[in-house]
Amino acid sequence: MILTTFYCDGKFANPFDEFDQRIVQSLLADGRRGGKDLAAMVGLSEATVSRRCGLFESTGAFRLCGFVDPWQCGCEAVVIARFGVRGSVHAAAEKIAAVEGVHRLSWTAQSNGLDALLTLARASDLHALLDTMCASCGAIEHRSSHTVLAMLQGHDTDVKPAPTPMALMLRDSTRQRYTDLRLVKLLQGDFRMTFTSIADRLSTSITLAGEHTKRIVNSGAIRTIGVYDHGSLGRPLTINVHISFAKNPLQHAASLRSKLRCNLVFVTADPEQVVAEVSVENEAAAVAWVEKARHLGDVRSVRWDPLLTIYKQTYDWAVPGETPKTGEP
Repeated sequence: MILTTFYCDGKFANPFDEFDQRIVQSLLADGRRGGKDLAAMVGLSEATVSRRCGLFESTGAFRLCGFVDPWQCGCEAVVIARFGVRGSVHAAAEKIAAVEGVHRLSWTAQSNGLDALLTLARASDLHALLDTMCASCGAIEHRSSHTVLAMLQGHDTDVKPAPTPMALMLRDSTRQRYTDLRLVKLLQGDFRMTFTSIADRLSTSITLAGEHTKRIVNSGAIRTIGVYDHGSLGRPLTINVHISFAKNPLQHAASLRSKLRCNLVFVTADPEQVVAEVSVENEAAAVAWVEKARHLGDVRSVRWDPLLTIYKQTYDWAVPGETPKTGEP
């Protein structure tokens, strides 16, 4: 069976046990759930849950990020760039992953190369970023770039995603809007960041940090997304499913993410307009998922290829470094 390898900062050799899985599923449903509530849902003491969560963090086995549309965070363009690799794919990936602007990096069986998800403050910066990536590793060659028109968070728990992504509502004044964007940036990196840590990073009081965080999180504009090895939850195979629709690809993409379990759904300008990233138990489950996708309606073609290795996945989309002007998102 094909297995997807996930690289993380630390070492977590063993699959999650029953209680680890309960903790992970509970946090994926509500990432800012308190320790007492989490302990009650999992069936362990608060101290034990805290210890296990600490182990997740120290080993890099599981962490929670905040997911929000990159376009709402000041990105003008999102691109999937594909590279051919001469020699060791692993060595090339290690160098490319360090380049700023590279947020996801995977080795796909179909191309036997690397796919990198790039976010750009300005679309015109794409060529400069590609040059930087190629300069960082002489063993790679840029093959193609695919413009992403929309990116939808899927769901890997029984909790369905909201029907429509909420717009990020920033406050009115220039200073307040800039503070909101900085807060979103912090939550993208660590969705469970404490009010004390947020207050310190934003140079504000703990009370105001709590109010701002609750407002942003309760709006639904930023949501919990996990970074972890899906094999630890019994889904060791991750695949990309490429789907071509006769019409309304964005509408079908939204339907797909709601009806079928998946990690992310990309809508691109390619003939195969929709790409869904899915983690499953085995190849039979992959075929079953694809068959369900075929019955969504208006489907012209479906194909899938496995991801051999996932080297990097972050959700800290670019936030403008300068204070945004009035009227800017």
